[in-house]
Amino acid sequence: MKVTHEEQVWRKREHSSIPFIVVSGPSGGGKTTLCNALMKRITALALLIEHTSRKKRSKESDQLEYYFVEAIWFTQCLHEKALVAYADRYDNLYALSCGEVERVCSVGGVPLVVLDVHLALKFRTAYPLTCAVFVGPRTVDEIAERLKSRGDSTVDIAKRLALVEEELQLRDRFDVDADGYIPLDEIVGAVIKHLRRASSSNIQHGDNGKDRLGLATAAELDKGYES
Repeated sequence: MKVTHEEQVWRKREHSSIPFIVVSGPSGGGKTTLCNALMKRITALALLIEHTSRKKRSKESDQLEYYFVEAIWFTQCLHEKALVAYADRYDNLYALSCGEVERVCSVGGVPLVVLDVHLALKFRTAYPLTCAVFVGPRTVDEIAERLKSRGDSTVDIAKRLALVEEELQLRDRFDVDADGYIPLDEIVGAVIKHLRRASSSNIQHGDNGKDRLGLATAAELDKGYES
């Protein structure tokens, strides 16, 4: 079975009522930095880790930034329909597995995931409770400098910059725009507002009155926020 070069999101019934937080933006835009900051401030968040077929960078660790796997893994998972979403970007495959979502939800966390810009927008359409956060500078030149500073090769930089201008034009389609000039408290506040709205929406509740993520009230969300 050949892996097709496209983006795809499968809507799975057991995941459609989950309030995902999706962080997206161009390469080098600061997505990892923002995720780390959000997780320190909102303790209910739990980071989902994507699988990728690309080679591990020198400062990266397996099962921390990504699960680094061979391309055959994607072929098998596509056949088994074991992926929530996948995309082909920069000549590499990226995917979010069903097992990874279940891992986070089983411990009552609110899933936080980093996705490609186009895939993030498709993901939000498939999962209506998703809060999509765009992070990145305003210009291509700023992105180029960040990619150079982190040690990307000239070839990799060229591939990524080819898509940056288009990605920057899509930022106004996201729920929250974290462009580096917005204070972190405002970004965190926007995410908390989304979680409150999601937790009070028509989600199936259990016997203890809490939704499946353990977020029943605004008070509980505030309790999980570290100022």
